[in-house]
Amino acid sequence: MVWSDTDAEFETEFNRWYDLVRPGADYFVNRGRLYNPQPLSVAEIVNLFDVRACLGRLAGRLAAATVTRTALQEMRDLIAAMDDASRASDADRYISLNIAFHAALYGTTGNAQLAALDAQMGKQLRIYRRHGLEFGGGLTVSNVEHRSILAAIERGDCEAAGDEVEKHIENGRDRFIRAMSATGQLVLKEGVTGPSSRRRA
Repeated sequence: MVWSDTDAEFETEFNRWYDLVRPGADYFVNRGRLYNPQPLSVAEIVNLFDVRACLGRLAGRLAAATVTRTALQEMRDLIAAMDDASRASDADRYISLNIAFHAALYGTTGNAQLAALDAQMGKQLRIYRRHGLEFGGGLTVSNVEHRSILAAIERGDCEAAGDEVEKHIENGRDRFIRAMSATGQLVLKEGVTGPSSRRRA
C-alpha cells in the first residue's frame, strides 16, 4: 500500500489515541475485560486484517470439506442470534456472537494451529473490528456475509467457502477504514474515544 501525505498524517493522528487511553485500558485489562492492547499503526492494522483474510481462505476450504451436522447447526443458531442482535442494535451481543461464529467455523476445520492463530489475531484486532461493525455499517451487512459463508460450507464447495471467508475478513478491514474516515476517531467501550483523526485546516 502506498501512503500519501494525507494517509501519513491520518496515521500519526490515529496513533495518538493510544497514549491517551492506555490508563483506562489497563484498568479493564487488569479485570480481564479487555485484551491487552499493543500500539499498532494503521498500516499494521491493515496488514493484520490481510494476513487473517489469507488464513480465512484456508479455514473456509477446510470447513467445507470436514464440517459436521452438529457444527452446521451451531453456526445456523449463531447466525439467527446475530440477526436478533442486529435488529436490536445490540452491538455488544452481536460482537460476542460474531466471535463465537468464527470460533465455531475454525473449530470445524480440525486444524488447531490455524484456529489458534486466528484467535490470536482476532484479539489483536478486536477493538478495530468493533469500530468497523458499529460505525462502518457492519451490523447491517456482516451477517449477510456469514450466511454466504455458511451456504458455501453446506454445499461442500471448498473454493467458494474459502472465497467467502476471505472476502468477509477483507470487508471487515474496509469497514474499519470507512469507520475511521466517517468518525475521525477510534471509539472504544465505556465511552472512551481516541482523538480526532480528521485532517485539520
